[in-house]
Amino acid sequence: MRKALFPLAAAVLLGAAATIPTEPRFNDKQIAAALKSINDHEIDLAEMADDKATRSDVKEFAAMMKREHEMMNDQVDDLDDLEGDEDATPLLDELDRTQGEAHDQLDRLDSAGFDAAYMTHMVGGHQKALDMVDNKFMPTATSPELRQLLQAAKTKMEAHLRQAERIQASAGSMPAMGRDTTHR
Repeated sequence: MRKALFPLAAAVLLGAAATIPTEPRFNDKQIAAALKSINDHEIDLAEMADDKATRSDVKEFAAMMKREHEMMNDQVDDLDDLEGDEDATPLLDELDRTQGEAHDQLDRLDSAGFDAAYMTHMVGGHQKALDMVDNKFMPTATSPELRQLLQAAKTKMEAHLRQAERIQASAGSMPAMGRDTTHR
């Protein structure tokens, strides 16, 4: 009886394995579009921080973010002959949704709560971006120029993350992103 069940169990497991969703593969144009989306979001929040931040180190960080992400966008724009199409992907849809939510949450904060929430978002956002580069983009990028750009972007993201963590730590405990500190 046991021997008879083994082929059946193996067939069920192999069939189940065939239906397990696999990580989507991104073509080079989709990766470039995701990089542009991330950069545009960072630029948008840096401009908001320029208006709302109260601490000089947060304003300086935001200015650096704006400058470096604009340069990264220029580098993405300079990539030629990337393969694939720019069709929307679930990742791009998710980026649009979460970036919009983050923008709205930060925009609702008054200046007193903005600095901490912005830096908390910078730490979390850079951690997520590094994860995307390592686990979604590098494994599927085919263009040598795009792979080189991703490696350079990863190095910059790591530096941004370290700097954001230092600023966050120097501010003491920071409220969680999304906590509304506006006066009612």
